Amino acid sequence: MLSVILAIAILVGVIGWVWQRRHKRRRSSPTLSRRHATGKVPNSLRRDLIRMAGNAQVAERLLNNLRAKHPGETERWYWEKAIFDLERDRRY
Repeated sequence: MLSVILAIAILVGVIGWVWQRRHKRRRSSPTLSRRHATGKVPNSLRRDLIRMAGNAQVAERLLNNLRAKHPGETERWYWEKAIFDLERDRRY
């Protein structure tokens, strides 16, 4: 009886370990196209975000938070997401 319980515990541990490794690998490795597709951000996006945020320091803080929360996205994506979030939160 003890050997069956021990075998089940080991099996559950191995399955959990494998699942964690696969989950961690998927999260931490963005696709190559996104990792290298940074590009320039249009001035209209820059101007709109800074206007909506109030000043450049607030806009930069929003962008830094998004970069930390969503690593591996394009630079343009961060700017568009910041504008989208501000519009959503302010119900524009």
